[in-house]
Amino acid sequence: MSLAEAAAISAVRSLSIALFALPVMCVLCRALRGQSATFSHAPFSRDSERSALAPWPHRARALLCRVAAKAWIAAKQWSAAPQFLWMALLAPLFTPGLLPAYAWSNFRVELFGASLSLVHHPVWNEAVYSLVVAMTAVPAGIVVLYFAPPPPLSAEAAHCRRLLLRADAGLVCRAALELRLWFAGNARSLLPAGAVVFLIAFQEFEIGSLMSVTAGTSSTPVTWTGKLYDTQQLVPSAGATLRMAVLPVLIEAAVIVPVLAMLVRGGRLPAARAKPPAPPRWPVRIIAWVWAASALLVVVVLPAATVLEDLPSGLGSLGSQPALGRAVATSVVFALDAGLVAWVAAAVALGWSLQRSGGWRFLAPLSVALPGLLGSLVLCLTVLAVFQRWLPMFYDRPLLLELALVLFLVPRAMLVQLLLRASSQREAVHAAELLEAAPDVERQAAAASVSWRLIGRGRFWAVVLLCHWGYWDLTAPAVLIPAGLDTAPMMLYRLMHYGRNDVYSAMLCLTALVPLVLIGTGWISCRLCRPRRST
Repeated sequence: MSLAEAAAISAVRSLSIALFALPVMCVLCRALRGQSATFSHAPFSRDSERSALAPWPHRARALLCRVAAKAWIAAKQWSAAPQFLWMALLAPLFTPGLLPAYAWSNFRVELFGASLSLVHHPVWNEAVYSLVVAMTAVPAGIVVLYFAPPPPLSAEAAHCRRLLLRADAGLVCRAALELRLWFAGNARSLLPAGAVVFLIAFQEFEIGSLMSVTAGTSSTPVTWTGKLYDTQQLVPSAGATLRMAVLPVLIEAAVIVPVLAMLVRGGRLPAARAKPPAPPRWPVRIIAWVWAASALLVVVVLPAATVLEDLPSGLGSLGSQPALGRAVATSVVFALDAGLVAWVAAAVALGWSLQRSGGWRFLAPLSVALPGLLGSLVLCLTVLAVFQRWLPMFYDRPLLLELALVLFLVPRAMLVQLLLRASSQREAVHAAELLEAAPDVERQAAAASVSWRLIGRGRFWAVVLLCHWGYWDLTAPAVLIPAGLDTAPMMLYRLMHYGRNDVYSAMLCLTALVPLVLIGTGWISCRLCRPRRST
C-alpha cells in the first residue's frame, strides 16, 4: 500500500471520528456548563431531612432511610460537581498513548473455552483502535468548545433574519440562508473543536503502530504516520522522505488554514459568557457520565489493570535494567527544557500579539505555532532535512531533538495560556498586583499569596502539563535522537513490539512513576516556598 492510500484511509477515519465527536462534545459541554451553573456546596439541611423521614415510625427504618438519604444526596452532589466530570473527561487526554497501545495490542480474553485476540480479528482491531483514538481526542475538542467565545450572531438575531425572508422563497434560498446563519453562529466554535479532533486522530502514531496487525498482504489499522516512519528508516535523505508526505500535509493544511482564518477574523477569547446557561436535564447528565466512564474504562482503567497485573512478577528484573534509568533521566531533562522554553516562547508571541492591533497581531503566534500544528512526524522530518542540508555541523546533536520538542509544544502552550487567560479573574489579579506595591511587608506577603492562588498555581500546572507531553512524546526521539542517547518512551516502544512481558510492564510502571514523584516534589516545594501571610 502506498503512502497516498494510507493517507486517504487515515483521513476518512479521522473525518468519521470528528463527525462522530461533534454531537458528543455538544452534549458534554452542555452538561459541564449547566453543572458549573447549578452546583452548590450547601450542605443538606436538618429540617428537610427530618421532614422527609417523618412518616417512618420505627427507629431502625428511620436510621436506614437517613443513611440512604445522605448517601443519595452525597452521590447527587458529587455527580453534579463539574470538577469531577472534568477530571473524568480529561483523564484519557493526559494518559500516555503507550499505555492503551501496549494493553490493547496484546489483548486476549477467554470466553467459553476459546481464546479471542485482536491479533486474529483485523476488523475488531480496527474498531478498537478507532474507539481508543476517538476517546483520546474528544477531550481536547471539549476544552476548545467549552472555552470558545460566544458566536457573533445570537439565536435571536438569526430568528429575526429568518423572519425577513420572503414567504415565497424556495427551498434552495432557505437552505442557503440556514447555511450562512450556521457559519456566522455555531460554526465559530464547532469547526475549531472538530478540527482539533481531526488533527489529533490524523496525526496519531504510537497506538496505530503498536496495534498494527498484518494478515496476508493487508494490515490494520492503516496509518500514514506509520507508513512514513517505516519509509524514513529506509531512505537516508530526510528531504526525499518529506517529499513523500505532500498529500498528508495538504490534508492537514485544508483543515488548519480555514480554521485559522476564521479565528483571525473572530477576535480574542472573552473573560466570561454573556448569560449563564440553563441547568442540564437528567438525560444530558447520564450521557455525559456514561461517556466519561466508558472513556476511563477503555483508555485508562483496563490498560492500567493489564500493566499492574504483571507488576509484582516483573519488579525483580528492574535491577538488571540500568539503561532504563539513563533513558528516564534523559527524557526528564529534555521534557523539562522543552516545556519551559515552549512556555516562554508562547508567552512572548502572545504578548507581542496583545500589544498590537489589526490583522498583523496574529503574525507572531501563527508563525511560531504553525510548525507544531502539522504534527510531530512532519515537524521532525522538516527539522532533520534543514539540518542535513544547511547546518550539517549541528547534525546528530541534542539540539535537533530539543528544537523539535519546543516547536511541537508551542501550539499547546499557546492554547493553555489562552485558556488560563479566559478563565482568570482579571479584576482580582489586578487588585493583587496593586497590593504588591504596598509599603507594608505583611500586605506584600498577603498579595503574593493571593497571586499564587490566582495565577501562580495555574501556571505551575500548565508547565507541568507541557513537560508531561514532552516527556511522553515518541515521534521526536524516534527520528532525531542522537547516537548514544535514548529516551524511556522510545526504549519501551521498541520492546513492546515483542509482545506483553512482565519486565516490560514493570518498566512502563517505573517510567510513569518517576515524573509523578518529580511533580509531587515540585508541588510541595512550591507550597513551602511561596510567600505566606504572617499572623
